[in-house]
Amino acid sequence: MSLSSRTGRAQHTQATVQKAGSPVPSEDAQCPQCHERFSRTGNRQVYCSSACRMARYDASPKGKATQARYAASPEGKARKARYDASPKGKATQARNASPEGKARKARYSASPVRLAAFRDYHLRRKLRDLGIDRDIYDGFLHDQDNRCGICRKPGTDKLRLAIDHNHVTGRVRGLLCRNCNSRVLPMFENDPGRAARLVEWLDR
Repeated sequence: MSLSSRTGRAQHTQATVQKAGSPVPSEDAQCPQCHERFSRTGNRQVYCSSACRMARYDASPKGKATQARYAASPEGKARKARYDASPKGKATQARNASPEGKARKARYSASPVRLAAFRDYHLRRKLRDLGIDRDIYDGFLHDQDNRCGICRKPGTDKLRLAIDHNHVTGRVRGLLCRNCNSRVLPMFENDPGRAARLVEWLDR
């Protein structure tokens, strides 16, 4: 067999394997969920992990409809009860309750990829509820130098600054740390005079 024939057959075989969905040489890609760069292990891999894939599905209209249908409907509750009572369901519960299962769940819960996907999901949900987009949030981060608007504590990747808004008008005021947003601000929000008295007290 000539060299050109062997080369042509090899190219044809490689194209056939790739077309069938078999693994291809890894290539750099960006996960659409957590936006991290990763190396693909197959030509159909879109997300960097199953956690990101499930987070994107759970946040989609189809995923929410599925959760509502099987979690709240009588059919979903009955189906879950049948599964829990089945040998497979009991084996799954026993496996998850074992030390190995608890350790596996702890490793998954502490996974950086899972935590990043979880935080990104909750941020997008909060932005949607307030009716603002990611560009406005990033603008607040830039204007405040990624610091709390009250105590000036910087935000981190693990603990992002919270979005503060007026609960009466709905207007977004800016970003605060968790402590100021959930503890300090509620003490003075409905009584501005209390804040003024506090300032006077501290000036004594």
